[in-house]
Formats: sequence, C-alpha cells, structure tokens
Amino acid sequence: MSTLKLVSVHDRIRDPLPAAFKEAAAAKYAGTCRTKFRDLVKSGVIPYAEHRNGTARIYLRSDIDAYLESLNWRKMPLREVSPVALKGATE
Repeated sequence: MSTLKLVSVHDRIRDPLPAAFKEAAAAKYAGTCRTKFRDLVKSGVIPYAEHRNGTARIYLRSDIDAYLESLNWRKMPLREVSPVALKGATE
C-alpha cells in the first residue's frame, strides 16, 4: 500500500523560467528565429538592456510576454471529431 506525500509547489518547480534572456534564448522563448527577433528589437517592438559592461544585450521575459500578448492571435475553430477517429483512438 502506498502513501501520499504532500509536496509544496516550490519543491516541484525544478527549473523556473529566468527573468531575463540573452538573444538566442530570448528568440527561442518568443518562438521566432534570431533574425526576426533582431528585426523586432531594431524596430523598437522589444526593448533591451545592456549588460554591465555593454558586451551583451539582456531581454526581459516581461517585455517578451507583453509583445506576445499584443499579437492579434487568430482563433482557430474547434474541429469536430468523427466517430471513425474516436473508434481508432479507443482500440
């Protein structure tokens, strides 16, 4: 017989998302290639901060999230599932 063990939420989070990214990770988080990400930065859509000595740019996750939320997402209609597809899934 097994017993349940309560685990706090903080113990379950092993790798939380960072608050800031370097360019490659920021582009990946935004779901775009680095070239497109650089275009967004160059046009001022996504702001950046320079690292202490100005050698690297840092992109805040909150700024990338704000950009993603501003996009006009196209809502896809729900597809009806045919009985044939359901039959195959249950077997």
